[in-house]
Amino acid sequence: MSAAPTAVDRRWQTLGDVALIGCERQPLPADDGDDALARLCATLPADGPQALLDRLAAHALARRAGRRVPPVPSAVEPAADETRMPCPPAAAIRGPATAGNTV
Repeated sequence: MSAAPTAVDRRWQTLGDVALIGCERQPLPADDGDDALARLCATLPADGPQALLDRLAAHALARRAGRRVPPVPSAVEPAADETRMPCPPAAAIRGPATAGNTV
Protein backbone atom coordinates (compact mmCIF):
# COMPACT_ATOMS: atom_id res chain seq x y z
CA MET A 1 0.00 0.00 0.00
CA SER A 2 1.51 3.32 -1.01
CA ALA A 3 1.33 6.51 1.00
CA ALA A 4 -0.94 9.35 -0.02
CA PRO A 5 0.74 11.78 -2.41
CA THR A 6 2.25 14.83 -0.76
CA ALA A 7 1.93 18.40 -1.98
CA VAL A 8 5.38 18.10 -3.57
CA ASP A 9 4.29 14.92 -5.38
CA ARG A 10 1.15 16.61 -6.68
CA ARG A 11 3.12 19.63 -7.92
CA TRP A 12 5.69 17.27 -9.50
CA GLN A 13 2.89 15.50 -11.37
CA THR A 14 1.44 18.80 -12.57
CA LEU A 15 4.84 19.96 -13.84
CA GLY A 16 5.29 16.59 -15.55
CA ASP A 17 1.95 17.07 -17.30
CA VAL A 18 3.05 20.50 -18.52
CA ALA A 19 6.32 18.99 -19.76
CA LEU A 20 4.44 16.34 -21.75
CA ILE A 21 1.94 18.77 -23.25
CA GLY A 22 4.42 21.58 -23.77
CA CYS A 23 4.90 25.01 -22.21
CA GLU A 24 3.48 26.70 -25.29
CA ARG A 25 0.18 24.85 -24.96
CA GLN A 26 -0.18 24.91 -21.19
CA PRO A 27 1.23 27.64 -18.95
CA LEU A 28 3.22 26.81 -15.87
CA PRO A 29 1.00 26.58 -12.81
CA ALA A 30 1.52 28.95 -9.92
CA ASP A 31 3.25 27.25 -7.02
CA ASP A 32 0.62 27.19 -4.34
CA GLY A 33 1.91 26.64 -0.89
CA ASP A 34 3.96 28.37 1.72
CA ASP A 35 6.72 25.78 2.04
CA ALA A 36 10.37 26.41 1.22
CA LEU A 37 10.00 24.78 -2.20
CA ALA A 38 7.18 27.13 -3.20
CA ARG A 39 9.23 30.11 -2.02
CA LEU A 40 12.21 28.89 -4.04
CA CYS A 41 10.08 28.43 -7.16
CA ALA A 42 8.71 31.94 -6.72
CA THR A 43 12.25 33.26 -7.26
CA LEU A 44 12.69 31.34 -10.54
CA PRO A 45 11.69 32.65 -13.97
CA ALA A 46 7.95 32.41 -14.42
CA ASP A 47 7.64 31.42 -18.06
CA GLY A 48 9.16 29.29 -20.77
CA PRO A 49 10.97 25.98 -21.12
CA GLN A 50 13.91 27.01 -18.92
CA ALA A 51 11.52 27.91 -16.12
CA LEU A 52 9.89 24.49 -16.44
CA LEU A 53 13.26 22.73 -16.28
CA ASP A 54 14.29 24.82 -13.26
CA ARG A 55 11.10 23.94 -11.40
CA LEU A 56 11.34 20.26 -12.31
CA ALA A 57 14.92 20.18 -11.01
CA ALA A 58 13.93 21.84 -7.74
CA HIS A 59 11.00 19.46 -7.27
CA ALA A 60 13.13 16.42 -8.12
CA LEU A 61 15.63 17.40 -5.43
CA ALA A 62 12.86 18.04 -2.92
CA ARG A 63 11.31 14.63 -3.62
CA ARG A 64 14.64 12.86 -3.12
CA ALA A 65 15.74 14.81 -0.07
CA GLY A 66 15.76 12.76 3.08
CA ARG A 67 15.17 9.43 1.37
CA ARG A 68 17.38 6.56 2.33
CA VAL A 69 19.77 5.16 -0.20
CA PRO A 70 18.53 1.79 -1.45
CA PRO A 71 20.47 -1.18 -0.13
CA VAL A 72 23.47 -2.26 -2.14
CA PRO A 73 22.81 -5.54 -3.92
CA SER A 74 24.96 -8.47 -2.96
CA ALA A 75 28.10 -9.01 -4.98
CA VAL A 76 27.58 -10.78 -8.28
CA GLU A 77 29.60 -13.90 -8.87
CA PRO A 78 32.20 -13.39 -11.59
CA ALA A 79 31.55 -15.09 -14.90
CA ALA A 80 33.45 -18.25 -15.74
CA ASP A 81 36.52 -17.94 -17.92
CA GLU A 82 35.81 -18.03 -21.65
CA THR A 83 36.77 -21.39 -23.14
CA ARG A 84 36.12 -20.68 -26.81
CA MET A 85 38.58 -18.96 -29.10
CA PRO A 86 37.71 -15.30 -29.79
CA CYS A 87 37.57 -16.04 -33.52
CA PRO A 88 38.78 -18.68 -35.98
CA PRO A 89 42.47 -18.39 -36.89
CA ALA A 90 41.69 -17.56 -40.53
CA ALA A 91 39.49 -14.64 -39.41
CA ALA A 92 42.23 -13.38 -37.11
CA ILE A 93 44.60 -13.28 -40.10
CA ARG A 94 42.13 -11.65 -42.53
CA GLY A 95 40.46 -9.33 -40.02
CA PRO A 96 42.94 -6.46 -40.15
CA ALA A 97 42.96 -6.54 -43.96
CA THR A 98 39.16 -6.29 -44.15
CA ALA A 99 39.22 -3.42 -41.68
CA GLY A 100 41.44 -1.43 -43.99
CA ASN A 101 44.74 -2.14 -42.30
CA THR A 102 47.54 -3.67 -44.30
CA VAL A 103 48.87 -7.03 -43.29
